[in-house]
Amino acid sequence: MTTIPISWIVTILFALAAMLCLAQTRWPLMARLGFAAFFGLSGLIFLIIGLRVEYQATGPGQFQPHLAAIIPATLWAGFYAFTQERAWPLDRWAQAHLALLLIAQIALIATPPQLTDAVILSVTALYIAALIHLLVQPADRFVHLPPQSHDLLLWALGLAIGFLATILLTDAAIAIAASIAGDLIVLRCLTSVSGILTITILVLTLVAIPILARSGLERAPKVDASKAPLPEDKKLVDALNILFQNRQLHRDPNLTLSRLAKRLAVPVRTLSHAINSVTGENFSRFVNTHRIEDAKTLLITTDLPITEIMFDAGFVSKSRFNSEFKRITGQAPSAFKAQMQKTERSKS
Repeated sequence: MTTIPISWIVTILFALAAMLCLAQTRWPLMARLGFAAFFGLSGLIFLIIGLRVEYQATGPGQFQPHLAAIIPATLWAGFYAFTQERAWPLDRWAQAHLALLLIAQIALIATPPQLTDAVILSVTALYIAALIHLLVQPADRFVHLPPQSHDLLLWALGLAIGFLATILLTDAAIAIAASIAGDLIVLRCLTSVSGILTITILVLTLVAIPILARSGLERAPKVDASKAPLPEDKKLVDALNILFQNRQLHRDPNLTLSRLAKRLAVPVRTLSHAINSVTGENFSRFVNTHRIEDAKTLLITTDLPITEIMFDAGFVSKSRFNSEFKRITGQAPSAFKAQMQKTERSKS
C-alpha cells in the first residue's frame, strides 16, 4: 500500500492555510502577507525535510536554516499588523525586527555549522517572547479587530506561541540527538512526532475555534479620576455617540476602532484615549454598552426571541452577550425581560 509521508500532508495543509490568509480581505495587508508567508515558508521547510528523509536529497537542505530564521518573524508581523493604523507600518519596532533578521542571516552565513542551531533557537526564543508581549496587550491595541474577535485573537496567539515552542523544543532535540544517533535516524523519528503536533495545531487554526467567554478577565482601563477629560475628548465622544445614534454603527459586528477613527478623521490613539478618558471604558466595553442599551429596548418593546435580539444588537457570541448584559444590568437577558413584563402587568 502506498503511504503519503507526514511531511507531504503537512506541506499541503500549510499551503491551504496560506491561501486562506491571502483571501482575508478584511485583514491589513501586512497581516495577510505575514501569515501567508509564515504558512508558506513552514510548508516549504517540511517539503525540504520530506525530500531529505524520503529521497536523501541534501541539496535543498542548505536553505532550511535561513527559512527557519525568517518564519518566526513573519508570524509576529502578521499579529503586529493588527495593532498598527497603517497598512504597511515601518516604525521603530518593525525596523528593529528587520535588523534582527538581517543579523540572523549574516550569522547563519558567517558562523560554523555547529552554531547554526544556536542561532535559529535564539531567534525562535526571541519571537516567542515578542508574541507573549502581544498576548498581554489590551484589546484596544488591536485596532483592526472588532471587539468580539479579541478572544479569538488570544486563541490564535496562544496557538502561535505553542507552535513556535514546539519547533523550538523539536529543533533542540534534533540538535542533541543527532550528535548521538546520527542525522537520518533522528530526522525520521522527530519529523513524524513534530509533524503530528503540527497537524494538530493546523487543524485548530483551520476549523472554527469556539470563542471563549473571557469578558470576566478583561479589565477596564485605569483612569485618573483627578484629571477631568479634555473638552476635545468630550466633543469627540459626543460625535461618536451621535454617529451611533443616527447610523447605528455599533450594531455592525465587524466594527473596529480603526474604521471609526477613519470615519471621524482622527488618529486611532486619539479616539481610544478620548473614550477611555470620558467614559472610563475601553473601546470594546464602550461599543458593547451601546449594544446592550439597544438590546434592552428591544426586550422591552418587542416579542423577538432573545437570540434574534442578540444578533440585531451586534453580538455574535451568546456567551459574550450574556456576560456583557449581566455586567451592565446585573441580570441575565431572560431575567431582565421577565422583570420588565412583571412591572408592566403591575402597572396595568
